[in-house]
Amino acid sequence: MLSQSMTIVKRGWVASFVLILMSSIGRGNAASMGCHDIDSWETLIHHIDSTKATTIMLCPFSINHAGTMESGYHITKNDLTVICMKRNKDDKCEVLGSARHFNIKAKEVAFVGIDFADSNHGAILVGKRARNFSVISCRFFNNDRTEGDDKDGGAIAVYDPKEQVKEMKQLFITHSHFEQNRARNGGAISIPYGGVSLYSSTFTNNIAKGGKGGAACINWVKIMSNCEFRENESDDLGPAIFSISNSSLELGQNNYACSNLQSSSLEKGYSERACDGISSETRSCSKLSQICEVPSSYPSTLPSIVPSNYPIAKPSYTPTSQPSLKPSDYPSLNPTSEPSTSYAPSTICAMPILKREQLINSTIGEISPSVITDYQSPQQKALSWLVKDDTYNICPYDTNLIQRFVAATIVLSMNITTEDVLNQKHECSWKGFRCSRHSQEIRQISFETTYGGATAIPIEISYLTNLTFLQLQKSSIGGIIPPTISQLPKLQVLDLDKNSIVGSFPSSGKMTDSLEILDINFNQMSGGIDFLSDFPKLREVFIDNNEFSGTIPESIGNLTDLRILTLHGNNLSGTMPDSICQQRKSNGGKLETLMADCDKVICPCCTHCNPY
Repeated sequence: MLSQSMTIVKRGWVASFVLILMSSIGRGNAASMGCHDIDSWETLIHHIDSTKATTIMLCPFSINHAGTMESGYHITKNDLTVICMKRNKDDKCEVLGSARHFNIKAKEVAFVGIDFADSNHGAILVGKRARNFSVISCRFFNNDRTEGDDKDGGAIAVYDPKEQVKEMKQLFITHSHFEQNRARNGGAISIPYGGVSLYSSTFTNNIAKGGKGGAACINWVKIMSNCEFRENESDDLGPAIFSISNSSLELGQNNYACSNLQSSSLEKGYSERACDGISSETRSCSKLSQICEVPSSYPSTLPSIVPSNYPIAKPSYTPTSQPSLKPSDYPSLNPTSEPSTSYAPSTICAMPILKREQLINSTIGEISPSVITDYQSPQQKALSWLVKDDTYNICPYDTNLIQRFVAATIVLSMNITTEDVLNQKHECSWKGFRCSRHSQEIRQISFETTYGGATAIPIEISYLTNLTFLQLQKSSIGGIIPPTISQLPKLQVLDLDKNSIVGSFPSSGKMTDSLEILDINFNQMSGGIDFLSDFPKLREVFIDNNEFSGTIPESIGNLTDLRILTLHGNNLSGTMPDSICQQRKSNGGKLETLMADCDKVICPCCTHCNPY
């Protein structure tokens, strides 16, 4: 299982989030992880409340939730992960409206890819029974908590209990954006008990109205890396971050702050008190790197309207009689014995290297949770190669960025180590990949007998929306077929035979009208075979030598284009339905080959029986 190989750094509870996500799939919940349509607040709550699975996939949506602080829905299901499946950059997954949206009262909860805006009572309250709350690739905009008795944390507030707390709360925020949120303390987030870990997130124009921590008021920062704080404001200390305990923290790389404003300092003339970074009650300040020095939009001075009337200086009357210096008798320097050192360029894609890396990290982080949470995953290795070692130097806004990342992730997942891949050429030139001639979009992927050590098919494969042919034979692939593979609308051939794949086949999704050839024989897949009926265009089906069980459904007889159907080597039983027998070529149909275990399945119309 992929989840068993997860190696998470820094916090064990982050590992828990990934293990929740992966193990819930591995336990056979793939069917329940289909993308749920959401058309109202009530529908959203229904799916969260009634679905047995702890990982819930939502289709893109935009809903309104108006109300008060009492309107927040209480999440009590432990180990819950709610994911919105954004497939395009224009897709929205947003909860709008004046109400408080959620009260977190479960031990482990994570939101992935969901935006919250316009709440007048704080978007999310992390309650006293909660322990760890994760926010991944989310956006919080224009949330307010300046009214009422409790006014802390405009976007996210952690409950401030008066009684003793058994466990310190942990807030994990990564690849998220907080903008124009307001509260008394902690314009965006407030966590007076416990710690927060911040990765690759931005805080802009958040306000602590009358209090501390323009962006965040927190007990202590556990770790912070690749974060940016710009133009946040507080009336008191900490226009960017205010740390209550002033405990030691681990500042990672590439944290920036710019133009964060402390109103009281300006009013009282104490500009030195303003801290563009992390401040505390003792007025200590851990400044972050400054990013304000950017070129202005216009030149600093305009050229003069007309030329000057006179030259600045008169020419000399006569030329000098002799050249000023004679040429030297010998060259001034001997050539060096070694070539001079050439340095890497300071810019790529017309921007600083660091900025390019941040932008690529942000884009990839939105589509791939594994780059955030598992530092040993193929996804994280692909991202690292993309920004540091790939001499192709793709730009952050290149329309090919995601395709190149997904291609690299597949290569690393398959443990392919030849020089024909992961090189400076376009990914369409890599071995195993074929693209359309004009659009340069990947259409076919074919690998067979790789070098061992393959993991699982990456979920990000769903972003190759023009993929028609996927062949990963004899590659020692484990895990499940990811549910996201059903989102490939043009996939015609899926060939995964002779691997170690487990679990049931995912729901049909967008593959319903495209899949024609399915070859998954010699794996360890289980469950019923009703899924075959969801693909009316199937022509060839090889599902033999697995662990499928149950009876053979009549509905398979509706597959009128079926030519080959191999069912032997499974745990199927009963009688071959007449509807399938009627599709035999001898009966006027197209079915030429029909194989089953005739010692378990009564099959008078089979062309071949196992055992022979």
